[in-house]
Amino acid sequence: NEFRKNFKGINFICDCSHIAGDSKLIKKLVLKSQKLKYDGVMIEIHNKPDKALSDSNQQIEPDEFNNFFYG
Repeated sequence: NEFRKNFKGINFICDCSHIAGDSKLIKKLVLKSQKLKYDGVMIEIHNKPDKALSDSNQQIEPDEFNNFFYG
């Protein structure tokens, strides 16, 4: 909270994919960031995470993203 007070007007974004390092933990981090009142989240999405050239372990498929946020 003190950090926010010192930097008013700056949006705080939680980079859930990189913090987690594992796609299984992303949902938990998104929920935690909401409780901490982050202004938004970043999540790596790929049609075929296992074929991604980098960070494949921390990516989710579009359907998983849609189910979580819209489903």
